[in-house]
Amino acid sequence: MQVWRSGTVRNAQATGYGPVNLAEYPGWLAIKRMALEDAARIALRALLRGSERNRPREVNGFLSLASFPRYYVDSGRWAVSARFRVQVTEIIPFAAY
Repeated sequence: MQVWRSGTVRNAQATGYGPVNLAEYPGWLAIKRMALEDAARIALRALLRGSERNRPREVNGFLSLASFPRYYVDSGRWAVSARFRVQVTEIIPFAAY
């Protein structure tokens, strides 16, 4: 917990959405998981957008939930608002041609 509170770990927050077509996915738990993964992807992208000039090819590091996510239904699909703690250890850019 002390490492996560240090200065190298940054906070990020985002809202993610689950898929609209419910017939493809087995159960509501998988849909909620996909919504949380979408929120994590959006939060990481927003965090890196402030520090990276170009879109990186790959990012390595650690991501954890800072608080319990809030699930709700928005326009007929699952949505989640989540807050994350992100520690980026390596950013791999695209190779120049």
